[in-house]
Amino acid sequence: MNNYQYITNLFEIYKDDPELKELRGIFGEGISIIDKLIDEFKPFAFEYTQGDIPDYRHYLFIFLARTKRIFISIIILTLYNRMCEAFMLKRAFIENIVNTKIFLQRKKRGKSLRKIRLYEIINDGLYCDFLKRDIDDEIKRRGFTFASNIDVLTKLKEEVNNDLTRFTDKQVEMMKKLIKTGAGWHGEKMTNALVISKMSDHSQLYDLSCITAVRHAN
Repeated sequence: MNNYQYITNLFEIYKDDPELKELRGIFGEGISIIDKLIDEFKPFAFEYTQGDIPDYRHYLFIFLARTKRIFISIIILTLYNRMCEAFMLKRAFIENIVNTKIFLQRKKRGKSLRKIRLYEIINDGLYCDFLKRDIDDEIKRRGFTFASNIDVLTKLKEEVNNDLTRFTDKQVEMMKKLIKTGAGWHGEKMTNALVISKMSDHSQLYDLSCITAVRHAN
């Protein structure tokens, strides 16, 4: 039995659960994207020369892995009655589907991939800031931190700074402004992104998952 058959069987077992029913609909959106990507990728799967594989390979692998990982995590948490944690993951799950549907709508996918990469790099930079605050706080409270923590921070900073050299200052600043406003790599906030991706029916579930995440963090 493959993972998708297993997931389908779980849906059948919990078919009367209203939340899982909606989640099944969202998962269906993901499956349709996966099928589309596989169909497009098949001509290049066995024989190709460098440069022949189209740019959507990014989501054929990354999107597929992320979708399966998040969804199975939601199911496992649900089975163990960890509903709060499961609900929070629905936010990431919906965002993953929405962002990918918008990616597939764009004609210039190569340009979109550069935006996605820049978005990820800048967020890695923000994570560096978080790590530094965490390390500084640990030093203040305990008087020391492990060298491995500093090594991780140093290495990640170097990677971020090196990757940013592939983009102009204007591109970096524009993406930073988008991130500060809560927009995705595509420049849309989630409310509008749900509409563009024809997933506005799931907006309430998305909002509730965001609220749950904030409450849990506090």
